[in-house]
Amino acid sequence: MVGGLRAIEYIESHGLLAHATELGAYLRNRFEEIAATTSEIVDVRGKGLFIGVEFVDEAGNPDKGLVTAVQEQCYENGVLVWNAGRYKSVLRLIPPLVLTEKQAEIGADIICEAIEDVTGT
Repeated sequence: MVGGLRAIEYIESHGLLAHATELGAYLRNRFEEIAATTSEIVDVRGKGLFIGVEFVDEAGNPDKGLVTAVQEQCYENGVLVWNAGRYKSVLRLIPPLVLTEKQAEIGADIICEAIEDVTGT
C-alpha cells in the first residue's frame, strides 16, 4: 500500500497527468492527420496516453491483418504497439506516463510510416 501511495505522490508531484493529457492530444492529432488520407482508418480515440486507431478493410469490416502488419513493422523499428477490440482491429498505444516529447515524436513517426507502408498511402 505504501508503494501505491508513493507512486501516486510521484505522479502528482511531477505533473504526469497533465503531461499525459498533453502528449496524448499530440499523438491523437498525428493519427487523425494520417486518418484524413487513409480510408482504412475509421476512428482515432482515447484519453491521455491510452490511444486506439481502428482499421477496416475495403468492405468496411474490421481488419486484424492490417493491424498485425503495422505491429510487425513497428516492432522491427523499435516501437511496441498492441491490438485491441473484439476483432483485434484496433491498434492500441499505452506508453508510460514518463514518455518524453521527443520519444512521442519519434514513436509517432515510426507508427505513421508503418501505417503508410502497410496501407499504401
